[in-house]
Amino acid sequence: IVTLDEVFPWENLNRLDYVKIDVEGAEQQVLAGGRKTIAKYRPIVQMEVNISDARLSLPDYTVFQAPDSPNKVCIPKESPKLKVAEQLGWSRNS
Repeated sequence: IVTLDEVFPWENLNRLDYVKIDVEGAEQQVLAGGRKTIAKYRPIVQMEVNISDARLSLPDYTVFQAPDSPNKVCIPKESPKLKVAEQLGWSRNS
């Protein structure tokens, strides 16, 4: 197993705009393994979450859910993309 925090510098990446996570219940582990990278680059994070009350640990993010979708989209509170989610009528989960 390799974490996002390990892979990111290995690949010499200098930005991260979007992360999609589909790990069947291991979302918290993925977030924990990318904590430094996510905190630094503040990407939008999309997760397919099958448990409706799954707790997501992303400080200073707003969590949205599209109608009839298992996907939660976490957008940094400072992002101008927040307006897009609101325009689409997605419900806020936090």
